[in-house]
Amino acid sequence: MQAFRPGDAQPGKKKFVYTVKVCEHITHIKKFKGTKTLIRDFGMIADVLGDRMGCFLFQLPPSYRYTKTRLKEIVSQLDPARRNVVEFRHASWWNEEVYSAFRKAGIIFCSCSGPRLPDELIRTADEVYVRLHGLRRWYRHDYSKEELEEWADRIKASGAKEPGSTSITITTPMRRKTPPFYAACLAAFPAPKVRTMELCLIRKRSRVFGRPFHDQQIALDGY
Repeated sequence: MQAFRPGDAQPGKKKFVYTVKVCEHITHIKKFKGTKTLIRDFGMIADVLGDRMGCFLFQLPPSYRYTKTRLKEIVSQLDPARRNVVEFRHASWWNEEVYSAFRKAGIIFCSCSGPRLPDELIRTADEVYVRLHGLRRWYRHDYSKEELEEWADRIKASGAKEPGSTSITITTPMRRKTPPFYAACLAAFPAPKVRTMELCLIRKRSRVFGRPFHDQQIALDGY
């Protein structure tokens, strides 16, 4: 087996910074129950990627509700030497106890646009991480130019460290795979102020799990 080198996956002269989504065994199956060793071992990916490593993204399921015990489990198991982003998809996590614990631990709270979630940007570290999944339906919303600009204004007002301290994921249906939409994204979130921006284009859903397949993930020009 040939060893992976960060430069192997760099098309042309582009230099990508990678966000690594942590495996579901940690976030969806064990749900941070006794996962400190697993998280430590998974963190070795950062050592392989070196200066191409961005953040680790821990995405929790929508059914995962806030409790003080769960908050303590998350904070106590994440490695403070890594750049950790936690994405919740249940509104109960949008509260001051979570924000305060994340600020003390240096964990990035993922501001997530989704159905029945608070429509606001939360900053708990020098960086902000935003994922736009859809306002009324998960993975099925066409973000307008005005909606993108509203999020851009929030990021500018957040006081996040610049340049390159913001990462954004926009999940959109395949029918939005058009140059005007790309242009609107680039205009709203210009490089180098935005470190990474990704478009996840959804084409079909799994018949077994009912979950979306990411047909393509596109890093826009200039990122």
